[in-house]
Amino acid sequence: MKKGLAIFIVLILILGGGYFGYTKYAEGKRIEAMEEALKGDDIYTGITIDGIDVGGLSKEEAKDKILTAKADELEGKNININVEDKNYTFELKNLDHKMDIDKAISEAYEYAREGELEERYSKLEALKENPLNVVIDKEIDYSHVDDFVAKIASEIDTEAVNAEFSVNNGKITSTESKDGKKLDREKLKKDILDAINNSTETITAIVETIEPEKKHSDLERINGLIGSFTTDISTSSNERKTNIRVSSNSVSKKLLLPGESFNFNNAIGDITAANGYKNAHVLKGGEYENGLGGGMCQTSTTLYNALVRSGVKILERHPHSRAANYVPKGQDCAVWKGSKNLRFQNSYDFPIYIDSSVTNNKVTFYVYGDKTKKDYDISFKSEIVEVIKSETIEKEDPSLKPGERVVDVKGYDGYRVVTNKIVTKDGKVISNKQFTKNYYPKRDTIVRVSTETAGEENPSGDASNSDDAVMLP
Repeated sequence: MKKGLAIFIVLILILGGGYFGYTKYAEGKRIEAMEEALKGDDIYTGITIDGIDVGGLSKEEAKDKILTAKADELEGKNININVEDKNYTFELKNLDHKMDIDKAISEAYEYAREGELEERYSKLEALKENPLNVVIDKEIDYSHVDDFVAKIASEIDTEAVNAEFSVNNGKITSTESKDGKKLDREKLKKDILDAINNSTETITAIVETIEPEKKHSDLERINGLIGSFTTDISTSSNERKTNIRVSSNSVSKKLLLPGESFNFNNAIGDITAANGYKNAHVLKGGEYENGLGGGMCQTSTTLYNALVRSGVKILERHPHSRAANYVPKGQDCAVWKGSKNLRFQNSYDFPIYIDSSVTNNKVTFYVYGDKTKKDYDISFKSEIVEVIKSETIEKEDPSLKPGERVVDVKGYDGYRVVTNKIVTKDGKVISNKQFTKNYYPKRDTIVRVSTETAGEENPSGDASNSDDAVMLP
């Protein structure tokens, strides 16, 4: 028994030693195999850079292969852009690609080269089932896209051309209008960038049609005179006539589209000698005095009367502080920078054209429009409903000689005036309504008298309000 047990133990020891020795040998072989697989200076198999297989290549070989592949990738690849009836080609090779290829190669090369042997080998084995793709850091300069789009726009974009309207010796003419075009630059740029990234080959650009503000078809509706008015300037000084001519030219040859408004004071601009204005009599606060631009109120009054006879909507109008002598009372229109203005609006659905002439000692304004729509006549009749008599107020002045009288202020009567608007068609009155109410305040005569002859004062209690004007519908 004892001898058999001893033999058994010896056999176990022999077998155990053999197994241990074999295991140690096998482990050594495995380590040798892992070391063999991981050695070398080439990029490991199973690694790609931007989809380009670089496994088994040195760094230099990998770089050459990538550069060649990238050049081939862009060569001959174009994006076709259709712009209406034109075609443009954008070549991808023109893009400035800034690629950090060296960084990508270094990342590919360093894969599974750090760490414990087992860890490195495990990563290497994993490549067989899950290959590694290293993405190159890229920065593409898209400025060429901007330049390309700008070039297309320079060939496509055109300004809309407005129709022009003119009247010469009563003959009405209008030029043709033309649509403009505008390339949608932002949309085209976005589409090109999307096409670059998605390998799209064809793009259709969007071109917007720009309609002119003044179309020939609209101006064709101006077919005749719908209102005019004339005032006499024969008694005016040469300076006053000059001011009327300059101001009339400033507000003439104006085309107003439907709904468009006009501002007289803005249109005449600065009243300066440099703009051609002269010193002439102006009515200010009921008194005549010399001032730059004297006579402009006759221009505004003549224009106002042409406008109301054409049926144009008046937005702002003021009477004078003293009734003008070149139109019936209640039909004047005062202007003064900063306080009084003439503003109106084309309330028709067709354009109107305003013109003037200053000839033969007369100033005339003309309003042209669609006579088929404005096929009636407008006239005005003013009635003085009250005369406010001027009074003479005497004031004692002990400095005067006995019986001496000095007129300080020469007075005039005041008036309350109602103006009716009369509409006739085919010779028949179809409307007769009150249009405006106007108040022209009186001015009393002020006389200084000597103490011996002075009479009793009789002050007027009638307040002055030069802007008492009401425009009725």
